[in-house]
Amino acid sequence: SMYYDNSQKIATTATGIDVTGTVTADGLTVDGAVVFNEASADVDFRVESNGDANMLFVDGGNNRVGVGTSSPTAKLSIKGGAANSANLLLTHDTDGTGNYSKIRFQFAEGNTSIASEIRNIQRVGGASGSSLAFFTENTSTVLTERMRIDSSGAVNIGTTSNVYGGADRYGLNIFGTGGFNQSVNDTAVNFVNVENLSTTRAAFTFSADRATKGSITV
Repeated sequence: SMYYDNSQKIATTATGIDVTGTVTADGLTVDGAVVFNEASADVDFRVESNGDANMLFVDGGNNRVGVGTSSPTAKLSIKGGAANSANLLLTHDTDGTGNYSKIRFQFAEGNTSIASEIRNIQRVGGASGSSLAFFTENTSTVLTERMRIDSSGAVNIGTTSNVYGGADRYGLNIFGTGGFNQSVNDTAVNFVNVENLSTTRAAFTFSADRATKGSITV
């Protein structure tokens, strides 16, 4: 054992050493597994970086993790620095058409049969373009794309393409067995507003079996 001012600070045990007090070191290299707070005490854990006092913060009492904050309000809370900067960045290592990074939602750990996803799909609609796609599972647990915002800003529901019957492209494209239904009970609110900056194109186009059947020009 080692003492300072008649108080024990370091003691050897059968499995290692026990330290009482604060340990200050210029560096630390660990070649094995590390467990902090093995006794499950109500204590916090904090990692400070050069410019952030709470680069990583574990709230031991509330079982939460904070990045950039000492007051996490969810299982994981991320607080950014400068305005308009990314707080979370998702990437993948393989560059190529159709590759994607994704966020996956599941109802239970290990239960992969009930899930939804949001995917950022690379180079769809142009060499430097990207699309954001939303997937849900049906009753047969098949993950299916339901909506996509493509590289041109068009919204496609029930399809991955907004080109039908030729080269025409549409800002909103709905395809499938469903339709569009909306009820508005407010005399001060317009039901639908459609603005076409071109005077030579139709505001609405109606298609059946991927062929244009009619249109309305306003």
